[in-house]
Amino acid sequence: MQHIFQMSQALSWTTVVFLSVVSLAYGSGSSLQFCRDQCDEIFYDCISELCPTRWYPLPVAQHCLDERVECIEACIANQTD
Repeated sequence: MQHIFQMSQALSWTTVVFLSVVSLAYGSGSSLQFCRDQCDEIFYDCISELCPTRWYPLPVAQHCLDERVECIEACIANQTD
C-alpha cells in the first residue's frame, strides 16, 4: 500500500480539484460513492499496468486520472437513467 500513498501524495492537488468538481456537479449520494469505488479500481489497475514501479510520472498518472473521471461520469449517467 505504500506505493499508493506515495502516488496519492504526488497527485493530491489534482485529486482534490477533481473530487471537488465531481462533488459539485453530482452531489455526494450513494451512487457517487458506488461509482467512485468502482472507478478507483480501474484507476489503480491503469497505474500499475502503465507504471509498475513505485513512482509515477505525472503524465501517466494524469492519463489514468482522466480515465477515472470518464469512468465516474459514465457510471453516474447510468445510475441516473
